[in-house]
Amino acid sequence: MRVFKYRGGNFERDLDSLERNYYWAPKFDDLNDPFETLINTDPFKVQSRTFAKLFGKEKSEQFSEVEKALHNLFDVKKKGIGIYSLSKTFKDELLWAHYADSHRGFCIEYDLELLANSYKSFETFSFPVIYNKKPPEYGIRDINNTKSEQIVQKLAGYKSKRWQYEQEHRIVTGFYGEHPYEPSCLKSIYFGLNMNEKEKELMIDRLKGRNVQFYQIIQKHNSYEFDAVKINDLTKEKYTYLKEIPEEITKGKPINFVINSKLYIRDIKGMVEIELESKVNRKQLDWIAQLLKKDIFRKVERLFVSYTIKDGSKGEGYWAMSTYEKDKLESKINGLTLEQEKSLVNILTNDKRKSLGKWIDETPYVSSGIILVEENKDLFFETIYHDGSKSSTKVTSTKLNGDYRYDDCEPNIHGEYFIVSNDGKLNFCSNDGIFRTIKPFDKNNYLQHRV
Repeated sequence: MRVFKYRGGNFERDLDSLERNYYWAPKFDDLNDPFETLINTDPFKVQSRTFAKLFGKEKSEQFSEVEKALHNLFDVKKKGIGIYSLSKTFKDELLWAHYADSHRGFCIEYDLELLANSYKSFETFSFPVIYNKKPPEYGIRDINNTKSEQIVQKLAGYKSKRWQYEQEHRIVTGFYGEHPYEPSCLKSIYFGLNMNEKEKELMIDRLKGRNVQFYQIIQKHNSYEFDAVKINDLTKEKYTYLKEIPEEITKGKPINFVINSKLYIRDIKGMVEIELESKVNRKQLDWIAQLLKKDIFRKVERLFVSYTIKDGSKGEGYWAMSTYEKDKLESKINGLTLEQEKSLVNILTNDKRKSLGKWIDETPYVSSGIILVEENKDLFFETIYHDGSKSSTKVTSTKLNGDYRYDDCEPNIHGEYFIVSNDGKLNFCSNDGIFRTIKPFDKNNYLQHRV
């Protein structure tokens, strides 16, 4: 379901909230209906007095205590929760006049399901407003309905029929104030009839690459109705926001990345896992982390961003990490950096000894080059580190159905050994089986990487 929010009167504030992917849910006291949260509790009072007469003074006192507790509960809810008011239409002339600065503002289109369910660590309730001639009543039977959702809907889900033209749908939040949402919630922007042209251009520019459709509201010919005309063609636009490191940062071609998961714990911490198309440098890692902090996690005290490389080692640690502690950012590469990778590629390429295989182990923390060499009929696995240092292990070989198994000549207390398969892959093995596999070294694969 699509819902709409009319905005006007403070363009920079509203554009900032769109850029940084959040909405503001005000307190009840800040809304424009003086009858917000009005509940008729007279039925409860009448019914409780009737029960008191039937069951005596003791029951009367109990009902009195229940009534006090009930009012306290309503007061607590009213003081804490926030209300984000939306509409089911973008074409209402009164809404444009009242909430979009007399048509000088704009209207935002959201995907309601995505908006209401963004970041599950935040308590939210979503429901259409019920319009009635009288406020909702609270009676004895409602005592059993003490769940937050039922209480909130009773408090915030009813308005006078005079407001019916708004076709309001509400998102009620567990706390008032700023609430982040997934960028994909934002679908379209509708420009008002009288919106400033420079503001339109600025909004289109600052929201580019986000897969947002822009429309211009127009008046239908000989009618009191509005229509909307598309301004941009999304099929011709590249969706790049939170998907690539741009050319101005890479100083070359853009580098794509995918956000695989996000966790947002209100004001405390955020956690993100990202898969990079290829290796990047620390400056580019910083750029990603800064973008996430600015546009998604700007309220958290700590942010942890973990990076893997597409088609790289999985399940053996992250290639890199970026960490925000309050406003201090540190990015650290745990695997091979671009410079270290280049060094290993040169070493393996220029090694002219007789070898039975070459590999680059990309595993974080233990990254290295590996060569299986034959010297004087002896076999050695030589490990070459990115700083040029080496270690060598003498091994024996056994043929296994086209593959070769290599065991240390010295006793291996961990029961580990290597298998080189007939397709050239190097398998690290133990008594429990294969625990890591590396493809054979191919210089051409690394020449494609950005340096």
